[in-house]
Amino acid sequence: MSIFHCAQGKPRSNCRLHGLKKGGMRRLAEAGNTAHELMAISGHKTLSEVQRYTEAADRKRLADSGMAKRNRPDRHNDATNTVAQSQIKRMKR
Repeated sequence: MSIFHCAQGKPRSNCRLHGLKKGGMRRLAEAGNTAHELMAISGHKTLSEVQRYTEAADRKRLADSGMAKRNRPDRHNDATNTVAQSQIKRMKR
């Protein structure tokens, strides 16, 4: 069941608050929110509870970044390391 159907006020037995919250947390992490921002939004008490969302989002971003570099025709250029380092720094903020 999609969030759309649950949000429309149509009660469904397979719409659970936890699932809606988890989906929202995942999307926020993918949008670049930090673990501490997610904690503030969701009310989680520990970093370990929200790191599963940020780690998965970071892994996806790094994979996309790596493949983009791999597919670039000028991939042997030293500038790619500078770009990767700046992307990693931005993700850690």
